[in-house]
Amino acid sequence: EITKLIDKETIIKLLKKSFGEEKAHLIPINDAAIQAGIDFIKENYPQ
Repeated sequence: EITKLIDKETIIKLLKKSFGEEKAHLIPINDAAIQAGIDFIKENYPQ
């Protein structure tokens, strides 16, 4: 399972990368955002 290999820091980096640096500061880094990041990764990078 891919999510077990991904930690919060990696998810935050991926979110910032996908939103762009200028919008990165607008992303709330909380558990909901982390979960959304996990779901996004699962959908876009299926294993």
